[in-house]
Amino acid sequence: MVGSTFELLEALERDWTASAQPAGAAPNLSPSRRGESMASVPEIRQRLRGQRIETLRSSIEPLLAGKAGAEVWLFGSLARGDWDARSDVDLLAVAPDQ
Repeated sequence: MVGSTFELLEALERDWTASAQPAGAAPNLSPSRRGESMASVPEIRQRLRGQRIETLRSSIEPLLAGKAGAEVWLFGSLARGDWDARSDVDLLAVAPDQ
């Protein structure tokens, strides 16, 4: 589910790497790309939100093809940006009166 702790940790892992340390030493975390700082949790959440919305959009567009006037609206926590690991996706399908 988007926004889960697991996804946030995966994103952090992609942005940071732990350099090798002697046994028993605390890990020395450094940015994985020189000159770049680690992404903040809000930045990671925003990126994950954008990815989820793009996935929804690419899944819905073929369903709407050839249906003039039909729309799908996103609302709720994902639309507002305050979703969490237990949030669902709220969609409203609107079709023209036929």
